[in-house]
Amino acid sequence: MPPGRNIERPERAEFKPLPPDLDIPYLIKSTKNFRPVVCIDARNINPSTMSEVEEYIQDHVIRKGLPLVIENWHLRPDWSSWIFNLQWLIENHGPDHVTVRDLKNKADIPMTLGHYLNNLAKLASKFHPQSFDGQGKQQRLYGKDLDCPPVWRRTLSELLPQSTFYLSPIADLMSSLPEPARAENMMCYIGHEGTYTPAHKEMCASLGQNIMVAASVEDDRPSRRVGSAGLEGSSVWFMMGRDDREVIAEYWLAQLGHDLEVEAHFASVEDLANAPFTVFIVEQKVGDYILVPPLAPHQVWNRGEYTIKAAWNRTTVDTLELAIKESLPKARLVCRDEQYKNKAIIYETLCKYARVLTTDNDVQSPDYIRGLRSRKALADDFVRLFNLFNVILLDQCYTTPGKAKDNDNIKVEKIENEYNVTCSFCRCNIWNRFLSCTNCIPPKESEEDDEDCYDVCLECYARGRSCACQSGLKWVEQEEWNKLLDKHEEFRKLVIEIQGTVTANSPNKFYDALTALPRKTVARVCREQNKIRPFVDITKDPALASDDDAKTIALKKKSGQLLSCHVCKARHEKWKSAICSNSGCTKSYCYGNLWRAFDMDPCDDVLVKYDWKCPVCLGICSCGACQRNPKMNPYKPQGTFLGAVTKHCVDPRSVEVLVDFGKGNLSWLKPGEVDITTRTKRKRSADDDGDDSMGIDTPRTASSHPLNGQNTDGDNDDAAQSHDIPLDPALAEIGNLAQELTIQIIFTISILTKMMPMVEKIVAMVPPFPETTMEVSMP
Repeated sequence: MPPGRNIERPERAEFKPLPPDLDIPYLIKSTKNFRPVVCIDARNINPSTMSEVEEYIQDHVIRKGLPLVIENWHLRPDWSSWIFNLQWLIENHGPDHVTVRDLKNKADIPMTLGHYLNNLAKLASKFHPQSFDGQGKQQRLYGKDLDCPPVWRRTLSELLPQSTFYLSPIADLMSSLPEPARAENMMCYIGHEGTYTPAHKEMCASLGQNIMVAASVEDDRPSRRVGSAGLEGSSVWFMMGRDDREVIAEYWLAQLGHDLEVEAHFASVEDLANAPFTVFIVEQKVGDYILVPPLAPHQVWNRGEYTIKAAWNRTTVDTLELAIKESLPKARLVCRDEQYKNKAIIYETLCKYARVLTTDNDVQSPDYIRGLRSRKALADDFVRLFNLFNVILLDQCYTTPGKAKDNDNIKVEKIENEYNVTCSFCRCNIWNRFLSCTNCIPPKESEEDDEDCYDVCLECYARGRSCACQSGLKWVEQEEWNKLLDKHEEFRKLVIEIQGTVTANSPNKFYDALTALPRKTVARVCREQNKIRPFVDITKDPALASDDDAKTIALKKKSGQLLSCHVCKARHEKWKSAICSNSGCTKSYCYGNLWRAFDMDPCDDVLVKYDWKCPVCLGICSCGACQRNPKMNPYKPQGTFLGAVTKHCVDPRSVEVLVDFGKGNLSWLKPGEVDITTRTKRKRSADDDGDDSMGIDTPRTASSHPLNGQNTDGDNDDAAQSHDIPLDPALAEIGNLAQELTIQIIFTISILTKMMPMVEKIVAMVPPFPETTMEVSMP
């Protein structure tokens, strides 16, 4: 059993706010798995100790993945208290228009910054130790993701270590991108008692930095201390280590009933106290600078009248490796925005470092890096970045090794690289190649509008995510392919020069590396899938286009175009089935059951393989019949998956044709571990303000039209009536009226657009009616 799956609670964890008078030091001391965060004093940092501090940060935060606090910056003589205060912010930025997040109603409220700041005391006054759960008139209005004042940014850059600061050339590889392509992520967070940030990990496995620059102080006048107004401001951080992230994620899913990747649940103190991992706690006050490790989950609760913090993220070689391997695939599954353009950063940093290494960081060069530690450190980072780039570029090549002529029949459109192409499904940033559909472009509202093509990244399309057309997509690239191959060769030679000699571990030339690759590339999988998936004309009425009559089904079965899944026994189109390549085995599996029952990703574990062996041949099949086979060792899913319902954030033209990732794997877990009948019920607190639900019990459309966004991977409840087959509770689908209306609107617009020229011709042929005069007599 995976750690964290000791399930006792039958329902999803509800939101429980922190009491305003919670004693944090006592809480840490009295709870066995709570620990204080390691702190170092900023007053001991000076030029002579800076290298020692930077090495400690590298070891503690990055290598060990543990949080760190550098405290007491406000007690240093170079602290600018005259600008780091509430009154300065009101006087200099009060008229600024901002958007404040209403956590209770999950809405954004536009207002001026001055109006929000002037009402913080009133907002905080509603929270009392006896009344803080939101059942009264409390509002939770959080000023999050606000632009950081430029003066604060400049002042902090001169105060804090450059090795930890935003867009520092020696510390943040985001600086390698052209300025228009950089993500603006140095922000301000202003909160009052009762506002919070749910449990989450920093985006794209980046490093998080957060310093409290101002907070309310306790008022000496008792009349001013109403509720939490007039009380000292602070923020309580609940932080966890990076190495515990898998246990933490499983605990969130299986015990709390929430997905950590969705960033929607603030765990209660009781749930954290019962967790099978260490929780590091710190009460952040003015001058406390918190460093958050990559992939380390954490949540924050604001206390007192107000707190004001500046925060930013950094991208390094370490974070890029974690992002490519782990963070981006998970974010892509739940369709979380990728703002940091990780693949573009890798390429642009390689280009920059190559120039620096060949000029020895000439101070006259535009690529000069101030504060560079050493040429060796830069060279080591270059080699690590090349290894990432090599994998990325290989997966963008659709050529079959040894068959260069395969390129001849593929036309690739070249567009200008503006670093702004986003996947219409998962919303990740697309670097270089992608697939684009021009068959389902909606009508333009005006001539000035750009065409809204459906652009999908290779990773999504290879997993069955695309527009409803399914195939017929065109290839597009943002960088010339031959130029990238030249760059790859340039980088490869520089790596060998850095290594000093050619060894067995030296990188191969691109096409040699492609030939040696033991799997298909993702681009090749996309090319194959684009050929075999049937094209769906969304302008036709699906009822008229249906060919699933008895005769057609019989012919498909006879010709081998319909295959029965070994587990669910439902019939699936051949292109939707994974067929075993083992000699003598004819079994096939639908991708939905492979994903939920065997943890097999449709791309990484099936389609990229030259020879795929089915679970029966691997001796791990867990269907009812195979469980009775003494020679079989039935597979048990290694983690809880609640389902990633993404229809609220994807392009409405989207579908999932291989796996419906909105369905979870609860029915496949070990019997007794999960009460399936109650696990998916939503349980909320009275004010309903702690849970942006994933909607795992949200009704899903049952329409047969391909635009409905539903899965067609054959998870058939009729075929799962056998008691030997676990019945997925998500199989019962209910029509979704809103999405059905969207389908009908798109279909109607398409038909009317095609008929308009014909209507105009008919109208022109009709002779005008003669004018007549009607006399009206008045009584």
